[in-house]
Amino acid sequence: MDTELKLRMQEGGIHPISIETPFSMGNVNCYLIEGNPLTLIDAAVRTDSASDKVTRTMKTLGYEIEDIEKIYLTHAHPDHLGLVSWIMSKTEADVYVSPYELDLATDFEGEMKRYRESARNLMFRCGVPEELYNEMMITRKKFGPPFEPINAQTVKDGDLVKAGDLILKALHCPGHSKGSTCFLAQDAGVVFVGDHVLPRITPNISHWIEPLQDSKLQALHHYLSSLRSLLSFSNYVALAGHGDVIPNLGKRIKYILNFHEERLGKVLRVVSKGVCTPHEVSLAIFGKVDGWSLQFAVFEALSHLDYLEDEGKIRRVDSDSNDAIRFHLLK
Repeated sequence: MDTELKLRMQEGGIHPISIETPFSMGNVNCYLIEGNPLTLIDAAVRTDSASDKVTRTMKTLGYEIEDIEKIYLTHAHPDHLGLVSWIMSKTEADVYVSPYELDLATDFEGEMKRYRESARNLMFRCGVPEELYNEMMITRKKFGPPFEPINAQTVKDGDLVKAGDLILKALHCPGHSKGSTCFLAQDAGVVFVGDHVLPRITPNISHWIEPLQDSKLQALHHYLSSLRSLLSFSNYVALAGHGDVIPNLGKRIKYILNFHEERLGKVLRVVSKGVCTPHEVSLAIFGKVDGWSLQFAVFEALSHLDYLEDEGKIRRVDSDSNDAIRFHLLK
């Protein structure tokens, strides 16, 4: 991080905390914001090393865990939700999350149990062999112990909230998840982007088993649209959920938009060779992947197929809800 970026972060009272995870994407970032109220953006993973790292970092800044007053979640995935229940056992901090993910944040285990059954059926319909699916599920033990239910409140698109001495504007940016939310700190010239924009990899954009309310469009349409909406803040510094600071948000967004245009072209070329399942498309695009990455790859392939279908370039050829999902090119 160069001197100018460090100065901007210091002036905003923003302290990044990078924490190891058991997942393939590497470290996850959360951000402590000094001031009134003392605020945490995201809460890392549920591991002893994560709680130790947050505790030690706060002590070097003169704080205890008990001093945290607000927690804002960019989304309710386990590597961002992880320490919330532990923190709440030590403090009466208020927790905020998008209304689209309130159920997931407050009852993670219950919601995931319901999701896994639907995801299992969809994976089989996407052409994934049962033995591959079973191998993938073995890796779930890396997620750690079950999440306890928590209390949380909602933060909606356009809401202005206080975080430390900063005023943040919540921006609903669905795509990586239904409730992905970026937090814009206009006075500091920074935006907390969670996993919506990452510096070295492109976020996983998986097919949503249930689309957003009042919309028939699938994940990739929403993701590209919400990416474009952030171009208004192109010169802002982006603080991501994984990896380094992104010094120019607009430049990174343009790269990701172009990346998905190229991937859509690749998917279209795969389908043009003959009727195929999402699993076959994922193999052509990502190759063979192991563990939990299998679902990410298949559902991301399906999200691109969804997009091309909505654009009228391909068509789904399954006849009922129990059939394998296959696509063919529209002439």
